[in-house]
Amino acid sequence: MKRILPHIVFVVLASLLAVLPLQAVAVTASGLGYSLTPTLLSLPHRGSGTLTTTLTMPANTVGSISASITTSEHLGFSNINNHSGGIGLGVGLPQPNEFIFSVTDPYIMLDSAQGPQQINWSITSVLDGVTNQDSGSFTISVEHDYGDPVVTPPTCTEDGYTTHTCEVCGYSYTSDGTPALGHDFLRAAARDKAATCTSTGVEAWTCSRCGEKNDKEIPALGHSPGEWEVTVQPTNKKTGTQVKKCTRCGIILETMEIPMLSKIWPNNTACSYGPRFRDELPGLTDKWYMYTPLDLTKEGTLDVPLIASNRYRIGTAQVIVKDGQVTANYQVTAHKVEVKEEFMAFLPGLEGLVSAEPEALADSAVPFGTPVDIASLGGGGQALFFMRLVVTYDIYADGVQWWSMR
Repeated sequence: MKRILPHIVFVVLASLLAVLPLQAVAVTASGLGYSLTPTLLSLPHRGSGTLTTTLTMPANTVGSISASITTSEHLGFSNINNHSGGIGLGVGLPQPNEFIFSVTDPYIMLDSAQGPQQINWSITSVLDGVTNQDSGSFTISVEHDYGDPVVTPPTCTEDGYTTHTCEVCGYSYTSDGTPALGHDFLRAAARDKAATCTSTGVEAWTCSRCGEKNDKEIPALGHSPGEWEVTVQPTNKKTGTQVKKCTRCGIILETMEIPMLSKIWPNNTACSYGPRFRDELPGLTDKWYMYTPLDLTKEGTLDVPLIASNRYRIGTAQVIVKDGQVTANYQVTAHKVEVKEEFMAFLPGLEGLVSAEPEALADSAVPFGTPVDIASLGGGGQALFFMRLVVTYDIYADGVQWWSMR
């Protein structure tokens, strides 16, 4: 607390001084017929103020008076002790005598935090040779010099209030409390962040008053698989590639190999190259069976293309004439060919045939690789080589060759 050493003057006057309006409570001291009026006084911070205590003595009193005033440490007064002075009173005065004890301090500085301060008094009187003592107290408070009030408006999170501050001592208090406003969140689309397949997004909200953010997280969307898409076309020589992409971000989610081109022809006929039975004798069969004419009078090896479906070469048939015998065999050179049935026969000629179906020629059938006496065939050294395979094959497989029948 700021202390200004006061200027203290005790004045004993024979007449009543002009004083500020006071709230007075009369106290009668020891039944001796005199009274002390303690006061409750409010003083400004600046300007002269007089603390006044009035002692009234009865008439025709002889004696002396001493007085002391003590104060709280929070007051700006210096230590005041026993201002006394055997004050002689007139003898036999016809009227009561009034004595005024005054303390004058041009800058009384109270500790505002302590509130009104109490001042204690005591008076010792000697009247007619008898000593009497009385004491009491009175209260002093300060009228602060408040400046303009400062209004602190409420915020979103803090209450508002008005502050009143004394310009002299700095004491302050608040009034007019106003509740906190709470946030006013509005959409802040400029700060939005769209969610992606793999990362979260942001839905932005900002308080219109204080700027506080209250953003909401948008979960990641996850990938959205699309349809299979061919990126490398397959051929009969190499595999292709197909991928499945995310419809949002385009990332490849799956990759799958496409097999090489394959067109399976199941259960087709393969024969040695030559004329077709149905072209020569339509009544023998409605199938596109072929046969190969042989001259068995000459020894040697005859390689004949092995034709499937009357259009693709898949291998070679071989006929060997040696030492009066004829032997036939074959070799499939194309890939992905499955031979399901075999039939082979040497026929003396078309004359006398009633059918070219293998079932009808079962008695003439000879296993591949088995030698047959040429003499058993008749026909003067001429014969027909008829083989029929039932095959399932891939027309795009390696080794399958287009064969022109023209």
